[in-house]
Amino acid sequence: MNFLPKLKLFLAVALYSTLSSLDAALAPLKSEIQTSSTDHFIGTLLENTLETTTRNRAFLSKIGALSIATITPEGIQEFREKLQALGQESPISLLTECGADTCRLSRKNNPFGRAHYEDRVSQSLLKKLSKNQVTYASFASGGMLQDFIILAKILTKKPDASIALHLIDHEYYAFTSLIHHSSIKSVKITEKPLDLSADVLERIASPKLTRAEAILKAAYVIEARVQQFKESIKQFFPNATVDIFMHTRASDYLLYVQSLELQHADILATADIGDKESLDSAALPLFRLLYEASHTVKKDALGFHLKAHELHNCCNNTSCSKAELDVYCDTEVAKTEESPLD
Repeated sequence: MNFLPKLKLFLAVALYSTLSSLDAALAPLKSEIQTSSTDHFIGTLLENTLETTTRNRAFLSKIGALSIATITPEGIQEFREKLQALGQESPISLLTECGADTCRLSRKNNPFGRAHYEDRVSQSLLKKLSKNQVTYASFASGGMLQDFIILAKILTKKPDASIALHLIDHEYYAFTSLIHHSSIKSVKITEKPLDLSADVLERIASPKLTRAEAILKAAYVIEARVQQFKESIKQFFPNATVDIFMHTRASDYLLYVQSLELQHADILATADIGDKESLDSAALPLFRLLYEASHTVKKDALGFHLKAHELHNCCNNTSCSKAELDVYCDTEVAKTEESPLD
């Protein structure tokens, strides 16, 4: 009688059983290593936000150097693969925020003001997390790095939190426009990537549209950025629930919330919208409008506006900026806080 087949089967079962037992025994260690790695990355991020901002801004030049060879599915796929490669360099390498000299309250120009703002916003959100889900709206959210930092501060202390995050910025126009052709330029972010149909590509590639590449490039950069945001939150805080919505304008946000009967924001926040471009676009009145809309239905809604207060003749007879934080808990500013160690 040939016992070899039975022997092979016996050894295979024994090996599988041993490996399964070993895997089960190592599971706590793997979990501990993963937790340690997460704690290290998030801890380093929160302790060295200026270093992260500086490093990530260097990625902007790399993104800027990329181009879409042809406005075809093949050309777009090649561009997206290049973006994905850049995204592999760090879990948040595609997230940015204003670091130019014109950003008066950047981490470089005013690190304490920025840190104070993030602490106040995250602490206020934590206090409101006793209910099922808290809604946070970030106005002029741009490259999303600051909001990732705020969420990291929250989820480090409450890793099972449920948050609805609304990002509002005109920078998202190309992205939201290519997804929805309606008048409301808003979208909920899912795992599904942006998929342009042939007719959309044909319309974009029309000779009448001279900025086709710029529009597509902007859309796919925003897509890659928000997907990295979502994936990193899921990676580092697997027990959290974060629903992300993107809006081009304040009016888009308000119409979207109203049409889908979503919760208005518990906390609204914006930073440094006192620059000339923002003032020309009436950014501050729009932020107040958003806050008043929330306050109408949620009397305990809070608004935070980190602003630059000009101090003249304070830096070798030149003007400089001091950080102040306007806190709204009614339709008017309730109080203004100067950031510590300015």
